[in-house]
Amino acid sequence: MRVVESGTGSGSLSTSIIRSIFPGGHLFTYEFNQVRSEKAREEFDRLGFGEQKLVTVTHRDVLSNGFLLNNEEEG
Repeated sequence: MRVVESGTGSGSLSTSIIRSIFPGGHLFTYEFNQVRSEKAREEFDRLGFGEQKLVTVTHRDVLSNGFLLNNEEEG
């Protein structure tokens, strides 16, 4: 299962999503605020989600620029 989330924020909802799709799922979460995206990524790593490859955090304004889906590379 793949889940796409817009607005990572503090990552609390993201953490719940990751736990509910574990072990075979993956969360793609997008945050327009760079500091929040970095903090969320650090928290996910601290919880072990990063090394288990359960989540991808992207700093991006999806409202203006859309999602990076279908294996698109961030520019």
